[in-house]
Amino acid sequence: LTAMSKHNFSIAEIVEVNVHHCLLVKKGMSIANVSRIVSHVQALIQCNMTCRRKWPHIPTDEYEDTAKAAADLANGRLHGSTAVIASLKAAKMYDLKVLERNIEDSKYNFTRFIVATRRTGL
Repeated sequence: LTAMSKHNFSIAEIVEVNVHHCLLVKKGMSIANVSRIVSHVQALIQCNMTCRRKWPHIPTDEYEDTAKAAADLANGRLHGSTAVIASLKAAKMYDLKVLERNIEDSKYNFTRFIVATRRTGL
């Protein structure tokens, strides 16, 4: 909110999207091979309890973006023993294996997006 207040814009629309997260790995990998889980901080927060309950021995690390984490795993920028939390669409786009679907802690996992337009003349 602080960053937004520095800009001159109007809110055109507010959209809520039901977000579902998956645990993704490179093909041929299993959970036994995973040494860390990475994702955007918000995805890590939204999946925190599931990760702690199911994979308590695997550390989690923040990454700048869920889709970028998937892309970087697919193209070798992330070590092959890394798992990422990202969408099913990212798994399909980057040809990654889905170890588990819907790992978000709440089945009502909505994220609010703001559609903004630039305000002129103020």
